[in-house]
Amino acid sequence: MKTCYNYTKDFVFSGTGEALPDPIEKTAVLPAYATFTQVPPFDEDLQFAIFDKDLNKWSIYDFCEEGIYFEKTNGKEKKIEKFFIGDLDNYTKEAPNLRTDSNTTIHFINGKWEYKQVDRQFLENLLIQSLQEECSKRIRSFQGFDISDIKWLQKSQNFQDIKATYLSEQGAVNSGVKGVKLSYTKDEYEYAAKVINRKENLRMKYHIIKNKIIQMSLEELKNFNVSDKKHWQ
Repeated sequence: MKTCYNYTKDFVFSGTGEALPDPIEKTAVLPAYATFTQVPPFDEDLQFAIFDKDLNKWSIYDFCEEGIYFEKTNGKEKKIEKFFIGDLDNYTKEAPNLRTDSNTTIHFINGKWEYKQVDRQFLENLLIQSLQEECSKRIRSFQGFDISDIKWLQKSQNFQDIKATYLSEQGAVNSGVKGVKLSYTKDEYEYAAKVINRKENLRMKYHIIKNKIIQMSLEELKNFNVSDKKHWQ
């Protein structure tokens, strides 16, 4: 019996075996997916061997950490298995956090995703859209919690009603109308007015920031962060 070295359909070493003797030719016959070329020593816990039939040669590679990776040159997603053969330095596990269109390309450099080629108008529109989302999120932030749009509309309408009702009833009291009973306290009115004023101030800041974005250069747009709290102070 002669030892043979088996491999899978993907040419990954799968163990040793024995070639069967040919009763006529009196020679060893290889089974499918096997070779007589000996596998060099390797750590089977950390490495795997691949057989190259054209070169009749085994090559040893380290196992890769399985998962979803992204090409550093373009951000394309790639699922990498443990038997991956290639340069893992060309990939990152950090998902792209930049939006793109057909005229926009990105790359991973200096530990972060950056625009490689970008259309200025696309980036401006993208920032304005992000600005709208940031403004809405800040408006909806209620007592330290980000509530849903529907709940915010309900609360906002409630605050508007409190303010309008209090001013109307207090105006009647100030005018000497008798028998008017205030539906809300002064503290409730002042709190409602504070929330409404905060919303209007955020809307004003939104327009100020939007005008700045429109006047920015391409490089300024690339580096602008609409979530930076300094823009909203």
